Amino acid sequence: MKFEQGEHQGFYDLTSDRWFKITLSNKAGFVLDARDAVEGVAGNFEERLATPLEYLERLRLANEKFADGIRFLGVIDASDGWRLVISQPNVQGGPPSKKDVLQFFRWHKFRAVNEKTYYRAMDNLLVGDAHTGNLKKLPNGSIVPFDVLLSQPDGSLRRSVEAPASLSFD
Repeated sequence: MKFEQGEHQGFYDLTSDRWFKITLSNKAGFVLDARDAVEGVAGNFEERLATPLEYLERLRLANEKFADGIRFLGVIDASDGWRLVISQPNVQGGPPSKKDVLQFFRWHKFRAVNEKTYYRAMDNLLVGDAHTGNLKKLPNGSIVPFDVLLSQPDGSLRRSVEAPASLSFD
């Protein structure tokens, strides 16, 4: 099975039960960034193209914080530009409900910043793009995030997520 979605092209390998993903030419996915951050106003950000180093940091955080099992396989120097190659375990399950997503993040001590962004102050972990399409509900009821945008923000982005939420998404 092949796909092209957002930041990757890829395919599923039945033998290894892994997804192999290749970033689009000269692109390294996305990260969250502050947009005209206003002191004391939470959730004021946007997605922007990531640098290759930010992409690799995002993968490292996924493995460390959510035991994702992502493997960085290398860089392809293609005729249309460089591409980063990873593999990721297949996760059996279906989409969780919005309530499941909120409960998962609450259980793991995150605070909702907006409807698809969560922040945990104790380890300065920001999780963006956390919607029902980027988490799976396993047959046993557990929730597993994948393809979320992870970072440990600083500067205006950190101030934006540390600010008390002006609206409650809980």
